[in-house]
Amino acid sequence: MALFGFTKPTNISLENFTHSANVTMGQELEFSFDIKSTEPLGKLRIEFIMVFLRKNARHNQKVFKVAEGTYVKKIKKVYKTYSFKPISTRVYYRGEHKLSILINGVVFKEVSFILE
Repeated sequence: MALFGFTKPTNISLENFTHSANVTMGQELEFSFDIKSTEPLGKLRIEFIMVFLRKNARHNQKVFKVAEGTYVKKIKKVYKTYSFKPISTRVYYRGEHKLSILINGVVFKEVSFILE
């Protein structure tokens, strides 16, 4: 990340995090949060990791980009959804999955949810 100008976030906090605790197969996981700082946020790359339950009861993860840019404000609100509708490239299995929020490659929040 440093190679691309993204430094370890300092003076940044992740607040007001909400997410769906249970998601029904075919529906969407919704999550939102605020990134706050005492000074301008600066250059940020915001991502989330979905840790999927596989058929053999192990887990596999995939990183998804949310936003990237230089922010002069002291707060950024983020709202995102992830669809669990059947697709041809990924099979979803019922059980515990995980969601992590990354800012400049650093995990700020990790939660679990149940796919029913």
